[in-house]
Amino acid sequence: PDAKKSVGELTRVLKPGGLLYLLIYRRESLQYWEYKTIGTLLRKMRKSPSGRYFVDYVIVPAAAPLVYVAKSVKFRTFESNRLEECKNYLFDRYITPQASFHRREEVEGWFKSGGLKCIDYYTGNLGYHHNFVCRKT
Repeated sequence: PDAKKSVGELTRVLKPGGLLYLLIYRRESLQYWEYKTIGTLLRKMRKSPSGRYFVDYVIVPAAAPLVYVAKSVKFRTFESNRLEECKNYLFDRYITPQASFHRREEVEGWFKSGGLKCIDYYTGNLGYHHNFVCRKT
């Protein structure tokens, strides 16, 4: 529930000179707005038995083929992209009960206060997340 605290614990157990590879959802991404809008609606719907049924057996199965096609085009393959994985993707992206989104500067502040030096940074997956590689000093 507390990303800053989690990074602090990772830093605490990391050996001096050790590397930390970390992915954090970007606050500035489209994924943040999708999670806050579409995701909030779906999570609220799932609180009732009928809403859960509608989301799990109507909405997700109807949307999964669209995800299948989009992912197949993106990765240029249909072989490793199963429909069941697309359903899991939708649950992970929208229905997971808790996700936190942070700005790069915020996360780098956590690193600095924990004695980590960021040695590599890039955004991935259409800019949806920060990817950090840090070394403990």
